[in-house]
Amino acid sequence: MGPYRGSTLNRARLSNAAAVFVTPDIRATARYYREVFGFTVVEHYDAEEAFATIYRDSVEVVLVEARGGEVESNRARYGAGFDIYFDPDTLEGVDALHAELRAKGARILGQPAMTPYGSYEFVVEDVDGRLIGIGRISDRETFFRAPSADGSGRGPAGPAAVRRRPAFSPPGSQSARSM
Repeated sequence: MGPYRGSTLNRARLSNAAAVFVTPDIRATARYYREVFGFTVVEHYDAEEAFATIYRDSVEVVLVEARGGEVESNRARYGAGFDIYFDPDTLEGVDALHAELRAKGARILGQPAMTPYGSYEFVVEDVDGRLIGIGRISDRETFFRAPSADGSGRGPAGPAAVRRRPAFSPPGSQSARSM
């Protein structure tokens, strides 16, 4: 029996998770996130494995330089998914961040819009081709709807029943047209 099963030991509480982006040019990627997204950059370029950590509000992302292979977005490599998803603290924050990024010349792949799964969001492609989802849950009942036993999606709502987000489809793709 493991140390936590049936035990009265307290579990450690996690306070953060940091995404790690592998990049072809760590300095160029750090500069992009500083200039376009407004992140603060902490450089560790002289470390054995050079890295930088970028911060904005409560978001932390670690950048490491690739030593081999090709850097690709999740969408290019696996055919699905964002590479990271940023949640502004309010729905208005989604529009404010969209305006901020547009003013700084970010490659924005569409206007903020409601999704069929209840999130108000838009997508940015970063300097390395990663797809950055930016949004906030607007319709909690739709987003947290649990699938029913018959598969109709009309079961009880609640965070324990979170459904997976559909993969992002670039505007004009076959998947985007079928939504």
